[in-house]
Amino acid sequence: MMKKVILLFGLGILVLIGIYAYSIQTMQPHGVMKGTITAVQPAAPGGTSLGTILVEGKYANNPADKASVTITQQTKLLAKDDTTIQFEDLKVGSNVEVLFTGPVLESYPVQFAAAKVIVQ
Repeated sequence: MMKKVILLFGLGILVLIGIYAYSIQTMQPHGVMKGTITAVQPAAPGGTSLGTILVEGKYANNPADKASVTITQQTKLLAKDDTTIQFEDLKVGSNVEVLFTGPVLESYPVQFAAAKVIVQ
């Protein structure tokens, strides 16, 4: 009886780990930051990201006022009318809404990968 309970508990844990891993892999956004782009840094050629932007504003319910946002090939870049834009269209002074995914590095500024960037 005890072996069955342990086996079921272990299977339950494995299912939860699988669901968590799948949600990370599919880049589901889990937070929002609104602010202004204060710096744009394109990535070096051959890198895994398109570059980073520094955004100053409000990050979710966190008092953080700055974030270093990594823009990847999977990041959706949109203008306010929902048209697709390119990394090169991200300019200093633009107001943006950033939906982020994955871990948030609690450095200063905080660091995270963007699932979607909407230029307001």
